[in-house]
Amino acid sequence: MRDAAGNLYGTTESGGTYDLGTVFEVSADGTETVLYSFTGLGDQANPLGNLLVDPSGNLYGTAVADETGQYGAAFKLSPRGKMTELHTFTGPPDDGDYPESGLIRDDASNLYGTTGGGGTFGRGTVFEVSKAGAETLLYSFGTCCGSDGSEPTANLVRDASGNLYGSTVGGGGYDGFCDLGEYVGCGTVFKVTPDGQETVLYAFTGKADGGNPLCDLVLDPKGNLYGTASVGGISNESCAANGVPVCGVVFEVAATGKEKVLHAFGGMPDGEQPYGGLLRIGNYLYGTTTYGGTYDCGTVYKITP
Repeated sequence: MRDAAGNLYGTTESGGTYDLGTVFEVSADGTETVLYSFTGLGDQANPLGNLLVDPSGNLYGTAVADETGQYGAAFKLSPRGKMTELHTFTGPPDDGDYPESGLIRDDASNLYGTTGGGGTFGRGTVFEVSKAGAETLLYSFGTCCGSDGSEPTANLVRDASGNLYGSTVGGGGYDGFCDLGEYVGCGTVFKVTPDGQETVLYAFTGKADGGNPLCDLVLDPKGNLYGTASVGGISNESCAANGVPVCGVVFEVAATGKEKVLHAFGGMPDGEQPYGGLLRIGNYLYGTTTYGGTYDCGTVYKITP
């Protein structure tokens, strides 16, 4: 996250005073400051998601666990380094656990996010935390035997009407090509209304359309969603495993739910397995792949309209 002065803020999963993670700042001239070291006792530990900064300079994020076996928390860090737990997750069946994604914020200072586990069926949740710290469980995944999606790991995006959009790594009702050892199904793109009604906009098959989306979606003014899927696409010797195409794709899902593959990665010298999300500047999309490229060590790419 970047503020108006050009300072960058982020988290590390480990390291810091207690090796349980940090919140850090890198100034515009490259100077790093550790703003907070997690202790695992009363403040959780091991933050994985990105940060959100408000106009007053407060930072908001999530941490996945603590040393006493808790389920994670949503936190606020003041500019002076004061840590406040806004909500401590209690796990299934009444609450989420393992909040791997970051948070987003509306105009009323309510926060929204996902947990990869917990909820009524143990398959993850979409939640809201009010300015006062009251949590509302908006949706629990797994209500339709997984056809509604499971294990959301990415940030949400929000439209002007308050609808929330995101992706799940698993679920979607299709399990033919996406067995990664822990996820059932190839994943979904979903919508959750302000009153908690969920709609699966698209369920991946793991074939040419892609599968197992891991990262944040990008929403354009017309309501189209853009993202990356870590597997699927085209199959070739460069990136096929057990007959499964694993190169990955960049996709668009229209507001109507129609999916279009914008690019199917082909492995060396093209990219392979886009685990990172997208950045949209104008009509262009930018991203990274973990593998592929000239040396099979990953790429930075641009996709034209």
